[in-house]
Amino acid sequence: MRVVNQISFEARDDADALRLAAERLGKDAVILSTRAVRVGGILGFFQRSVLMVTAGILEEEPKKEPRARESRDDELTRRESLIAFQKLMEFKERSSGTPSPSPSQAGSARAAYAAAGGGVASSADGDSVQLSSEGLSSARLVRPEGALPVSEARMLKDEVGALSQRLDSLMERLGIPKAQGPEPQPARADTAFHAGLPVPGLAGSPGTGDGQDVGKRLRAAEVDEGIIKKLLADYGSSDRSLPFVEWLASRIPCSGDGEGDAAGGRKVMFLGPTGVGKTTTIAKLAAVQALLEHRNVLLLTSDTYRIAAVDQLRTYAKILGVPLEVVFGADSFPSVLDGHPEADLVLLDTAGRAQRDRRSLEAFKTLYDAFAPDAVHLVLAANMKYGDMMDVVEHIPDIPVSHLIFTKLDETVSCGAVFSVQQTLGRPVSFLTAGQNVPNDIETASGKRIADLLMSSDRERRMA
Repeated sequence: MRVVNQISFEARDDADALRLAAERLGKDAVILSTRAVRVGGILGFFQRSVLMVTAGILEEEPKKEPRARESRDDELTRRESLIAFQKLMEFKERSSGTPSPSPSQAGSARAAYAAAGGGVASSADGDSVQLSSEGLSSARLVRPEGALPVSEARMLKDEVGALSQRLDSLMERLGIPKAQGPEPQPARADTAFHAGLPVPGLAGSPGTGDGQDVGKRLRAAEVDEGIIKKLLADYGSSDRSLPFVEWLASRIPCSGDGEGDAAGGRKVMFLGPTGVGKTTTIAKLAAVQALLEHRNVLLLTSDTYRIAAVDQLRTYAKILGVPLEVVFGADSFPSVLDGHPEADLVLLDTAGRAQRDRRSLEAFKTLYDAFAPDAVHLVLAANMKYGDMMDVVEHIPDIPVSHLIFTKLDETVSCGAVFSVQQTLGRPVSFLTAGQNVPNDIETASGKRIADLLMSSDRERRMA
């Protein structure tokens, strides 16, 4: 996809920009960028606001022959593609002004990056982490002498012994008696990102203050008060045979708790307001499905209003080796889909729009009717307020949302809004994302994960 016949001109508003672009370039014109400026006037007075518009025509590049499935199964090709994709995601994170990760997060990112390439990373204490090329998530500590125990139990025992010796040596140098050593920290959960810790005392008998403990945690997580009252009443009237966190997890429907495809079908549509990371999430999902699950993925984008969005997704597609098609109108879907009968999964990215831009949002209904998706995923950022999330939901046109995706879990200290929206809408949560590492920072959602995140404090999540 390349830009031809690019022009710039002034327009009164968005509608005027589209009309003028069509008049000068034809029906295939696409708005590439807009910028509000003030022009005219005398000595700074009586100026008027106009839009400086850049428009052009997107021309299809010659299509390449589809890559054979066998090449996608090649281990080296798969690793190289994932490494390149990781680098692009990291560059995007740096260029967007995202704060630098903490040392522990950086160490995890280095380990994940090395895992993609089958290399060696360094942990915070100087030990090497040998990462197996047989799987992106398989890793084991290598001791200085290089001896690798055959039994995992033996390996774990040796690791604990080595850590104990280093701790004793450090305490001796600091003059601290062994009995006064640091208190043991909670065990880390084996998760892609921080998981919650169980809330103590929540499974006790009635009358021991458990309801107050639960209510305090839910309010600290900023769960809607009406939902808190209903939860406490429902749990109080149950047999309380399960700890509260487990009982809560059973009330959160998620794709990861079932046996079906988390995406919800072959044709999947994504909606969401601006700035929630929708395009990045689609790219993460495509990476996992194409490189790890070996599925034929087709990327579609209808976001022709922002040329940057098309370029970004096209770059992702080239790295992943999957086709990308730009949909210029609802009537384009039949020919596009007929041209890719081999696609196992079709992901449609739509333009991010403010929830109060009713005219633009109504265009989504036309896309929905023409695409006829098997599932519609609403993408929301976890750091949004509950009221803002519900405002987005209320302004969605008549499109049946089937799944919820929550992004930016690493950019919030509480997950109450995530839980409140899910409980209000009653839709299952399909995926959770946090950060820029793939596949580590996208996962299929589960009720247990959301319940743990909800009922743990920010301090406990950092310690986990």
